[in-house]
Amino acid sequence: MHIKTAHERLFQQASNLCVFLFFALSLIIKSGYSYGSGLLLLVALFGLPWWKKHIQLNRIHYWLLALLALNAIVGILYAWRMSADAGDYNRPIRYLACMLLLVYLSVYPPRRNWLWWGIAVGAIGAGLSALYYTYGGNPALTFPRASRYLNAIQFGNASALLGVLCLCGISYARHQRQSWLLIALPIGFFLGLTASLLSQSRGGWVALLIAAIIFVMQNRQHLRRQQWYWLILSSILGIAILGILGKNTIQSRLIKANNEITAYIEHGTENTSVGARLSMWRFAIHEGMNYPLFGPSKDEMEADKKAWVADGRGHAIEYYGHFHNEYLDLFAKQGLLGLGAFLALLLMPLTLFHRYLNGKVSLADRADDAIAKAGYYLIILHMGFGLTQVSIHAHNSGFMLFVIPLCIFLSCLMPVNSANNKYLSYKNHP
Repeated sequence: MHIKTAHERLFQQASNLCVFLFFALSLIIKSGYSYGSGLLLLVALFGLPWWKKHIQLNRIHYWLLALLALNAIVGILYAWRMSADAGDYNRPIRYLACMLLLVYLSVYPPRRNWLWWGIAVGAIGAGLSALYYTYGGNPALTFPRASRYLNAIQFGNASALLGVLCLCGISYARHQRQSWLLIALPIGFFLGLTASLLSQSRGGWVALLIAAIIFVMQNRQHLRRQQWYWLILSSILGIAILGILGKNTIQSRLIKANNEITAYIEHGTENTSVGARLSMWRFAIHEGMNYPLFGPSKDEMEADKKAWVADGRGHAIEYYGHFHNEYLDLFAKQGLLGLGAFLALLLMPLTLFHRYLNGKVSLADRADDAIAKAGYYLIILHMGFGLTQVSIHAHNSGFMLFVIPLCIFLSCLMPVNSANNKYLSYKNHP
């Protein structure tokens, strides 16, 4: 679609600016991820009479919209069954809002420069703020785990995510010969990982390790020997620098985790971070097996918790609102219905991004290979975060930094003016 009218130019600039602000402000100020996304929603909603005539969706759009709607419906039904107040309907309703954003962004996808600069600024800002809140001279603003406006785990995970997205964008900057962006993105990658390290969020490190293993497995046949040398050398150098900055943080946190696992196995100690998680996971599995389809009612959940504690099987479930595992939490509370809806939202886009990366679905622009990588590792990292934290369904930051980037990356790969609009152009493979 060629931008001609004043309205169309305005919508395109709004898309560019809002996506930039969404990423750039996400971890720098309190609820920074809300400003760009909120403004984008307002533009999409009130501008609908002008831009709706350009809507042309393909079958993948409809599948994605259906999955967003399914998760919204499941979430609303769960809130209703649990006799929740109005505030608890907020997150499932956001899925509905993201349906509108996906369609709007598919009509007016952000310019790539705005997108990648927003990610770079966001990651750099996260790293600098983490350094300031860890080593700053003001005792009132110095924290043992780098974060101020967010839970330390959420801050560390989001910082790691932005850092990895910066790494994905380097191929775009190189392809487009964007010299300043080619400088900013590696800096963002390093500072994003620095913020993750200073947050001391071990679950985020597990997700990074999983992503690194997948990257090596996927690229082991494509990288030349010289590229492998540079990759290994830069990895060693980066780990060394991060180790110096962290003052042995990684080693001490890993030793502590090992000790906590041993204490739980041998003595049932659950007044530790790892011990509490292991105890809660046992209860979540028990609860899910008892109510496998739709999960328990509010009264049934409370009765089961009391019985669990009375039997001396654990006390950690009394002190937390969720079970610190995205999948077990959904299984325990919403049964296979809730878990299945969420897994579908993860796996369907993941499969699509993977097909783009493997060349089974054609890209309108080879520079968009970076977008496909970003979408792929967005999901991989969130799947890793979910192993030790209920990031998406218990924290606004987790939801916003998963569903909205997912809509952004998908819309960039499937705009309405793409050759793949009517159908996906599959290449023939033996």
